[in-house]
Amino acid sequence: MGNIPWFDHHAFEQVRQYSAPSPLTLSLRVSRNPDHEGAYRYGMLEPVIGELKLANTSTDPVMVDRNKLMGDDLGIVIQREGETEARMHRPYMKYCMRPEPVVLQPGEALYEQIPLSSGLGGWQIAEPGTYRVYAALRTTTGGAAASVAGTPAGQVMAVPLTLRVEHPASREQERLADDVCTDTVGRVLALGGSRVLYGANDVLREVVDRIPDEAVAKHAAACLALAETVPGKVMQGGGDAMGPRVDLTTADTESGWQRAEQAYGDLNAAAETFGHIRLTRNIEHIARSLDQQGKSEPAAQLVGGLARTLESRRVKPGVVQRVRNLEQQLGGGQ
Repeated sequence: MGNIPWFDHHAFEQVRQYSAPSPLTLSLRVSRNPDHEGAYRYGMLEPVIGELKLANTSTDPVMVDRNKLMGDDLGIVIQREGETEARMHRPYMKYCMRPEPVVLQPGEALYEQIPLSSGLGGWQIAEPGTYRVYAALRTTTGGAAASVAGTPAGQVMAVPLTLRVEHPASREQERLADDVCTDTVGRVLALGGSRVLYGANDVLREVVDRIPDEAVAKHAAACLALAETVPGKVMQGGGDAMGPRVDLTTADTESGWQRAEQAYGDLNAAAETFGHIRLTRNIEHIARSLDQQGKSEPAAQLVGGLARTLESRRVKPGVVQRVRNLEQQLGGGQ
């Protein structure tokens, strides 16, 4: 349902060929090293989380919308090797935001994550094989990208990303595929957790228990950790005498911390599978919640480990410093 066929990869090459020169450069990447053929290898069932970068590679300041990488101007197309049709990737969530003009100085960039494995069109990166992912961005809509010096902008396209999904490493992994590759589990993995999709959460617990050493288990544990550690509001339904209402869920700190250790016990491995953006957001979110529940020491330790990991992976110094500042706030800094 909704698995819309697009043209093929030649259409994206036409975009590249006929687009006017732009002061902006779009990149689509993942946080791991490629193999000798230039492909990025993923275990079966491991969610693919890409990272987008929109950089000002000109010598002049450029004005863009701060939310440019989250809107409808971004197009992602995925093609599996051996198939003639490419498929448009349609994320589970769409953002409608007021434009926030921001000036990118030369060398500055905007960053955003994008879950690629599944969306409204189903699971598009799941079966073993080789996939090519294309990303293009319209930069002229409503003047959303314009040079301060008056230079016109056009469309920008990222270098295609080649991914290779491995065959199942075990019978257990193969048996779990039908349960994992569903719409509800795909939603939970893409959005980072759920407090109400109980069936999907049961599948994620099974993944953690049955294939704990696979990368997908880290994602499953991360989703469970977020739902169990961070209190949230849940709409309750209207089928009783009380009528529709919003309830505040309570945190299960002990269980949530155990899940967090399963997800982030090896922070370098976690960075490779979550990507730097999602890893940082997840840990900051969990750490703040743990601190509010009187668990400031483990929260600070987790954030401190994140800062060291990001620094060793040469993430932007500003990001590392922000994480270190949070560590100080949590009482763990020296």
